[in-house]
Amino acid sequence: MRMYYVYMLLCACAAAPVRLKQPLSSGLRPLLGEWRCNDGASWSFAPDLGGAFVELRYREKEYQLKGEIGWDEEGERLVAEAAASDGTTETASAGNWDGDELTFFGVLRDGDRRVNFRRIFRATANGIEVRFELQQDGDFATPLQQSCLRN
Repeated sequence: MRMYYVYMLLCACAAAPVRLKQPLSSGLRPLLGEWRCNDGASWSFAPDLGGAFVELRYREKEYQLKGEIGWDEEGERLVAEAAASDGTTETASAGNWDGDELTFFGVLRDGDRRVNFRRIFRATANGIEVRFELQQDGDFATPLQQSCLRN
């Protein structure tokens, strides 16, 4: 129940600065759909609220992440808010695709602890690769890297 309230609060906060413009036209179309990854995890990206947002879901055996991606008209950036089953929350933003990569930069929150992160989606000939990087002592380390195929 606590997770539901945190998620609803995050969605309400995320919606405030974001004007309703379809993020699909901002480059999310290649990510839409269901993805199964080499480590058994899965990603899904689906239009939400009439296409004004994209709902993201990540699932692995004992961890889930759920959030929304929208478009910040003023900042001309994609913005994302998400909450996870372990109680962490995250906010992130991304510009346009750089070649075959879309990189979200953000902050992961766990209670009072804050950690900068990057989540990089790379389009490949067969699917997508996802790399999650945490900033430690100024440098980014990669605790998670996945190759995913469309379901």
